This record gives sequence, structure tokens and C-alpha cells, in this order.
Amino acid sequence: MKYIINFPSTTSLTGIVYFFSLAFIYVSNINILNPLNVFCLILVFIAFLILFIKLIGKRKNLFKIIKEIKFELLIFFLFFLLYFIYANINIFELNKQSCQNLPVFVCKNWSTIYFIYFFSFFLIFKEFKDINFSKIIINTGVIFSIIGLIYFFYLILYSQFDIQKYYYFTDKLGVGPEMIRIFPHFSVTYTESSRNYEIFPILIAKLFIIYEMIKSENKKISFKDLLIFSLLSVFIFYSYSRLIWIMDGAIFLSLIILYNNKFKILKLYTLNVFIILILMSSFTYIYNFSKILNWETNQNIRTNITYYTLGRVSTLFSDNLTNYFNKKNQRAWFYYAPEKYKLDIANNNFNSEKEKIEIFENKVKKFMNSNFNSNEQRKLIYTEGINKFIEKPFGYGVMSAPVRGSNAESGILQVALEVGIFGLILFLIILFYPMILILKSKNTMNLTLFTFCIVIFISQIFTVYLWYNFLWFYLGLIFGLIKR
Repeated sequence: MKYIINFPSTTSLTGIVYFFSLAFIYVSNINILNPLNVFCLILVFIAFLILFIKLIGKRKNLFKIIKEIKFELLIFFLFFLLYFIYANINIFELNKQSCQNLPVFVCKNWSTIYFIYFFSFFLIFKEFKDINFSKIIINTGVIFSIIGLIYFFYLILYSQFDIQKYYYFTDKLGVGPEMIRIFPHFSVTYTESSRNYEIFPILIAKLFIIYEMIKSENKKISFKDLLIFSLLSVFIFYSYSRLIWIMDGAIFLSLIILYNNKFKILKLYTLNVFIILILMSSFTYIYNFSKILNWETNQNIRTNITYYTLGRVSTLFSDNLTNYFNKKNQRAWFYYAPEKYKLDIANNNFNSEKEKIEIFENKVKKFMNSNFNSNEQRKLIYTEGINKFIEKPFGYGVMSAPVRGSNAESGILQVALEVGIFGLILFLIILFYPMILILKSKNTMNLTLFTFCIVIFISQIFTVYLWYNFLWFYLGLIFGLIKR
């Protein structure tokens, strides 16, 4: 018992739980890695068990601790209890898309599992003051970024040496082969599922490396921290996830408003922009003009990376600008045009400039916009979801939200549709309550946590993280720290 209490450290154990909880989500989306699921869960269970043995070893009165956090615990208990009740009295058929490959029992009762997960971390972060949570989050973000980069270069090399197997492999992953061959698109798993949940922990790692640099009394930032910041920034940008870009911008705006040392933050984000511009130029040269990569097929239809990137960025604020960059990016038309026009586009075989523009306007633009820009689709989902909520304000049941395969594309709307108005109120309290407490004490850590809460809130407006363990890890961290 004494050996377990003293070794390993609480930081290492918490890091194991966090890292392998994320690994469990990621490998679940790659069929060939499914056997690793069990291994990840075993490590998480063992690490949790040792952490609780350490907690008992500190001779802490668990009932006294619960009494100290009774209000916060009550909010979460009621929220998860509501989900448990709605899951088990649900008269609607469980939606298969939301459930994916998980057993029905797990799908319907995830709230019980995540309440235990959240409560455990709430206690751990409240009672163990020696946990270096920044180190855990930053190191995990770096590791997954490196894994994603290795995966990217592996696929690029695969496309160079065996193009047929490359096509077969990307087809198994569920992504189009152009996502890696034609675009410098970074991802941890390269599956058909959302990139947002993959990149979110990397985004949070970026927030905490900024925190570590800001809280340092040294005016000069270390080369190691700058290197980590640069790696995370590049990975985030080249994920091409527009929601992650928005949240990255929200971090910058929040920090520049909240912190006194605005010059240091501005320097960091100037570096951020500079590195991205350098890499964009390099990628454009390598992909579009050099002979470094030798692709025997589709040699003349490699998408212009600069126009592709500008087209993606402009979807955030201007449809006209998006259409302009899409029109300039003629090589990309190949992937969106009807079959009979592909050969002409590949060989730039048009009778006139007018004919080329007509093909773009009538045969390409609509499909490129629907692929590049999901704004209209999101508006339709949100409008339908709000209308359905108004029709039935007390909820439709767990995994039975009557929009887009029971995925409302918004955590807030998802809660409202699944468990109704009472669940929505509890979820909003969960999101806003720590912000109110944090603002009472404006030190560097609390201001960083406030930014953290803002990012989580934005994420829950535009996507659903309820089903992913990292959301409850982060909330356990935030609530645990503010109750110390």
C-alpha cells in the first residue's frame, strides 16, 4: 500500500487516464486498431484505481469532501440522472447513426459512465494539488500532433510507391484519396468521422502552452516552448476544421482582452501567422510546381494549395470571396465536376474562356460550395432543431433527436432535443457557473480557465462533445481547480 501511495506520481497516473481515454476514442474509429480498445480501457481502469488508493491513503473523509462540493455535484448529478431516466423510458427507437458500433446498453447509459468519470476527476483535481495538469495536456497534444504528422507523411510516401494500395487504404479509411495526396490535410486518424473532436485536445494544449509562457517571469520565451507552440499551431491550421479555427481565434481574443501582457500574446500570434504563411508557400511549391513528389496519376490536376486554403478561410465570412478563390482554383474543379467534364478540366481543354466560366458556374460551383462550406446545411439543421424543440420542449429521448441522424451539430441543441428544457437549463448552468466563480479571482490561472470555459461554450454551440470523454475530463479539471 505504501509503495502504491508513493509511486507512481499523481501527474503520471492522471496523464495515463487522459491520454488513453483519448486513445480509446481515436482507435475506435479505425477498424484495424480495434483490439487496442481493451488495452486502453484496462490502463485507464488501473490508473484510476491507484489514484483512489492514493486518495484513501491521504486519509481524506470522502463525505466531508462531497459536502464541500455539494452544489456543483448536485448540478451534474441531476443532469446525468435526467439522461439516465430519458434513456431508459425512451419510447423511440435508438438511432443507429448516433450509436455507431457501441453496444446499445453503453449508448443508452453513457451518462452513468461519464458521471463516474467526471466525479472522479473532480475529486482528483480538488484534492491532489501536486498534479501538473498543464504538462499532461500539453504533452498529450504534442504526442497526438506528432502521430498525425507521421500518419500524414506515411500516406504521402504510400502514394508515391504503391498508388493502387494507397487508393485501397484510403477507401478503407472512408476518406477520398485527394484529402492527403492533393491537400496538406492533417488529422490524427484520417477517418470519415469529425475532425473537431480529434483536434480539440490539441487546441487545448495550445491554450496551456500559452499559459505556461505567460506565467513565466522570464521575458524571453524558451525555444522548446516556441517549438511546441509552433507545432500545435501548424497542426490546428492544417486540420482545415473551420470550427477549430474559430475557437483558436476566440482564445487569442480572450487572452488579449484579459491579460495585461498583451505584447507577449501579440508576438506569439504574429509568429503563428508567419509560420502558417511560410508552410503554405512551401506546400504550394511542393504540391503544385516541384518534382519532389512524383504522382503518375492525376499529375495535372493537383489542387492549388493556396487557393484551396483561402477558399476554406473565406467560407467563414464571405460567399462571394469563396466563389472567387474556387474559380481561381481550376485544378480543384476536377473533383466536383460531372464525369464528362473531368477530362477537359484536367487538360484545360476549353473552346473559350466563356465556356470555362460557364462550366464552373453551372456544373462545379454548387458542388464545391456544398463541400467547402457547410454553413447553409448547419443553418437548416439548427432551424429544424429549434422548431422540433418548440414542438416538444420536454425532449424526444436519448439518441433520438429528430434531426440529421440524431446529431443536432450543437451540444446545447442536442441536450434540449434529447432531455428537454430542464436538461438545457442544467447544461447551461454547467457551462456558465465556473465562469462566474473564476471572474471573482483574476490571477493568471483563473484567466486561463476563463478562456478555457469560453472555448468549451463555443464548441457546444457548434458541435456535440457530450459523447466524448475529454469534455468531462476538462469540466472535472475546471470545477476541481476552482473548488480548491
